[in-house]
Amino acid sequence: MTRFLLTAAAAATLVFTSAAWTEQAAVDLAGASMSRAAVPAPGPRAAMAPADGPDRLVEGVARLIAGYGSGGRIGPDGIERYIGTKRADLRAREMREFLQADLDNDLSVSAAERDAHVAAADAGDRVRLLTDFRAADLDEDGTVGFAEMRARAHANAIRVLSEQNAADLRDLMLFDLDGDGFVALDEVRLLSPGPGRGA
Repeated sequence: MTRFLLTAAAAATLVFTSAAWTEQAAVDLAGASMSRAAVPAPGPRAAMAPADGPDRLVEGVARLIAGYGSGGRIGPDGIERYIGTKRADLRAREMREFLQADLDNDLSVSAAERDAHVAAADAGDRVRLLTDFRAADLDEDGTVGFAEMRARAHANAIRVLSEQNAADLRDLMLFDLDGDGFVALDEVRLLSPGPGRGA
C-alpha cells in the first residue's frame, strides 16, 4: 500500500507543482531564456517532501481533473492531453526566441540574423543566446533551420517534463478503485492519509 500511495503522490505532485510552475513559466519563459534546465518539473522524490501532504495531493488532482477531465473525473486520455499540452507549450516557448531572430521569415536563422538578434539583446543574455543558437545548429553550418529549431524545442520539452514525470502522472490511474477507467476526486481522498481519511 505504501508504494501505491507514493507512486500516486508522485504523479499528483507533478500536477499541482506544475500549476505553480506554469504560472512561473508564463513569466520566465515568455520571451526570456531559451534554456529551461533551471525550471525542471519535479520528479518522484519531490512527492515525498513533508510539505507535499495529502491535502496538496487532493488539490493537485482536483486541478488536473478540472482542466483535463470531465464529469468530475479523469482517465488516461485526459492525463495524456495534460502531458501533450504541457510539452507543446514548452516547445512553443523554446521556439519563440528562434522565430524572433528569423528576420526574413524563412523559418531559419542565419548567422547574420543571429548576430542582429544577439546584438539587440540585453548584455546579460548575449552569451546565453549565442550558446543556445550554437547548440541548436546541429549540422554546424551557421544557420539554425526549422528542423533544428524543432529538435531543440522537443529536447527541451522532454527534459523539463521527462518520461519519468509522464510515467508518474500516468500512475495516477492507480487511484481508480472501482475499475471504471477513470479517477474521481473521492477515490483520491479515500486513499490519501490524513485525519478522517483512509490509509
